[in-house]
Amino acid sequence: MAGPLTGLRVIELAGIGSGPFPAMVRADLLEGSDACSAPVLSLDETHRHPHNGERRTFTEVDGVLQPAPRFSRTPAAIEHGPVPPGRDPVDVLTAWRFSDDESDALLACGTVAAATGEASPG
Repeated sequence: MAGPLTGLRVIELAGIGSGPFPAMVRADLLEGSDACSAPVLSLDETHRHPHNGERRTFTEVDGVLQPAPRFSRTPAAIEHGPVPPGRDPVDVLTAWRFSDDESDALLACGTVAAATGEASPG
C-alpha cells in the first residue's frame, strides 16, 4: 500500500558537510541580503543584537539581565531585581491585601514561610 510520501524524492543530506556552506557564519548568510529573514539568537546574544539595543528591549537590574517592561500607554519601571523565594513573606502578603490575622494564620500553619523557616516580624 502506498503511503502519503510515495513518489517524493528524498534529498541526500550526507553531502551537505562539504563545500563552502558549513564554513559560513550566520553573518555571512544574512548580512547585506534583501531576504526577509532573521537569525535565531541564543539568550546570550539577544541583548547585544542592534535591533534590541536600539529599542531598549532588555535592562539590567541588580546584576540580572531581563526583558524591559513595555506598555503602550502606561510608563513602567522595574523597582528592584528578583528576590529569593521566602524573603519578606509578610510584606508580600500585605501587598496582596491579606489582613494581619490572615498573614499570621498562613505563617503559623506553614503555608507561607520565610527563607530561614521563621516568619518575618510583622
